Amino acid sequence: MTEVATAGTWSDADVSGVFRATVLTVPAGDTTQAHLVLQLMSVSADGNTSKVHKTVPVKQIADKKLPNAFLAVEEDGTENEVTWRVTSYDSNSNADIGALVTINAKGDVQVKDAPKEEESAAQQPEKK
Repeated sequence: MTEVATAGTWSDADVSGVFRATVLTVPAGDTTQAHLVLQLMSVSADGNTSKVHKTVPVKQIADKKLPNAFLAVEEDGTENEVTWRVTSYDSNSNADIGALVTINAKGDVQVKDAPKEEESAAQQPEKK
């Protein structure tokens, strides 16, 4: 299974484009393992062609040995940066595992555990 998504924009000197995330799910023994690759895609001035400017495999996701992974854009409103939410469902433990992966225009990647959906809602202060 492969999932590809693009989001956000970046620019560095005279080059600009969009961020692309690709999840590759490959056989691993009797299960599967998800890998995440982030790319900075440069877009031509006329917007008709794009090419890979930089490719960054995310080792922290591979190291988790997730059986699958699904992408969602968490935050793409910051210029030169996008954050993806990577979610994996483990049918063996019936658990959702999530990570937030942020990449910037230099190709620097940060990975942190995602808050559980219900936890983040519970932590909001009550409006009086």
